[in-house]
Parts: sequence; structure tokens; C-alpha cells
Amino acid sequence: MYLHPDLAIYATDRFVLACIALFLEAVIGRMSWLFRIIPHPFAILRSSAAFLGRRLNRSRRGPRALIVRGAIVTGFLCCVTGSVGWMISSWGETYPAGWVVDLMFLVFFVSQRGSYSDASRTVRAQSKNGLVAGRKALARYHKGRIDALDEHGIYRSLTEHLAAEMGRWLIGPLFWYLVGGLPALLVYATIVAAVDALAADDESRAGFGWTASRLEFMAGWLPGRIAGVFVVLASLLAPTARPIRAARIMVCMARSSPSPAHGWPAAAMAGALSLEIAGPNSTEGRELPWIGEGSARATVRDAHRALLLFGYVCVMNAVFILGGAIGRILWL
Repeated sequence: MYLHPDLAIYATDRFVLACIALFLEAVIGRMSWLFRIIPHPFAILRSSAAFLGRRLNRSRRGPRALIVRGAIVTGFLCCVTGSVGWMISSWGETYPAGWVVDLMFLVFFVSQRGSYSDASRTVRAQSKNGLVAGRKALARYHKGRIDALDEHGIYRSLTEHLAAEMGRWLIGPLFWYLVGGLPALLVYATIVAAVDALAADDESRAGFGWTASRLEFMAGWLPGRIAGVFVVLASLLAPTARPIRAARIMVCMARSSPSPAHGWPAAAMAGALSLEIAGPNSTEGRELPWIGEGSARATVRDAHRALLLFGYVCVMNAVFILGGAIGRILWL
């Protein structure tokens, strides 16, 4: 793929690539058809972490030994993926079409349409085909006890899921790519994969998965807050949303979740929609305090409001990235 040298300068800018990636992901989604043929990069990272975890996570070891072993696994994976990202970036700088690799990984890891489609599919299944179909659709992303959820629990969980996706798979990948390029993006994805594989419950978070969970906390500290602010701003535009309550609940209750990428947007979403989400059967797969001051009996109307709010956040984020891209083009 050849580009005129002047255009190549713009194509390799991170803001420009992020803008293109957001557009492509909004059009094509997660490309499930492709990942039925080849494994998704995140699945490879998670499987690698799980494999090393099975080899080194021995319950007979003491707490300190487990923490050290978990740190070795997480650090090793981060070093490998960071090095791979650096080598790919270095290679890409020597070829006119090297930017395509960055774009490809961004499309793979950023989730707008994919997250929206998962949630809307759950709403359709629950509202048209009943509880069993709703639970089956929710099982694609809910890590808690599916059989314990009633209709209200399903709508509550998909609302929480949308909030978590904002911090973890919308703002998070974009933020770290803009900060550190492809190496930072791959390291971020590795950290999230390590948490998914090694720190699934409170016991593992205090032992073998301690390093992964602490790295996730640090990696999500700023993206989670950015996502929460976007939810508050989006609630100014969404009908029936409550921006003042969203801001208050976000500030007061965001720390109820150990993950900033989950807690800040979830608290803002709960406040904006006057709901209580998370709780003992959180979509995160562990027991959390209730977040919010509204009703826990979420309805199909609340689910549609959550989808609308998520859509507004995606648009606002895209406008922000587009503004950065235009600014960079004018600067260059």
C-alpha cells in the first residue's frame, strides 16, 4: 500500500490512526467471522497467562511465594508483548505501510459497536424470548452467576457491562496507544488479560494475581476517570439522564470497585440513570458493594437508556479524537 510522502506523515500520526480505527470499528464491529478462523489477540494473551498460571500457581506455596510467582508471570508477559510491540513499531517506521499494523491492533482492541451489539442483543433476547434467552445472551460477558439473575438483574448487568467497557475497552486502549504507541497498547491488553486469567476472584487477587490486579489499577486509573467524565457529559445530552446526580455518585462511590476502569464509569452511569448496579452478583465476577442510590430493579426502558448513553459517550470520544487528529494535521 503506497501513500504519497506528505500523506504518509498524517497516516502515521497516532491521533489520525485512532480516529480511523474508531470509524472502522463502528462500521465492522468485532469481526466475529474472522476470529472463528483465527484466535483473537486478546484470547492469545489470556491463554498464555492462564497456561503460565497453571504451571506456577501452586496452592501449597505461601502467600509471598505466590505473589512473587504471579509477578514473574505478569512481568514476563508484559516484557514480551512490549518488546514485540516495539519491534513491530520499529519495523513499521521503515516501511510506508507500517501504520497498517498499528491500525489493525487498534481495531482489534477498541470496542464500541462490539460492546453495544452485545448489550442490545441481550435486550432483544430478554424482551422478545424471555428469561432463558436473556441469560444465554448475557452469558457472553457476565462473569457472575447467570442462573441467579432475574429480568431486572439481566438489565442491571448489561448496564454495568456497558459502563465497564467504556473504561476498559474504549478509553483504555486509546489512551495508552496515544501515550505510548503500539508497545503501550499491547502491554495494556496484556495486563487486562492477566487479570482475567490470574485474578478472577478475591483470593487470587490477594495472591498469585496481586501484581496483575495492581497493574490494572494503575493502568485504569486515568482512563476510568476520563470515561466517568464522559458519562457525566453525555448525560447532559441524553433525555431523562441526571448529570448532577451522575457527577455526585461518581465522586462519592467510584472507589467501591477495586478497578478504576470499572468503578468510575459504573458510578457515573448508575447516577445518570438513577439505578443501583454491581452488588453481590456483579458482572465483574466477584462480590462488590452496590453502586448508586436508585433502584436495583432495572427495566427494559433503563436498558435502552443505558444503550443511548453509551452511544453518546462513543460519539463524544470520537469527536475528541477527531479534534486531536485535526489539531495534529494542522500542526504538522
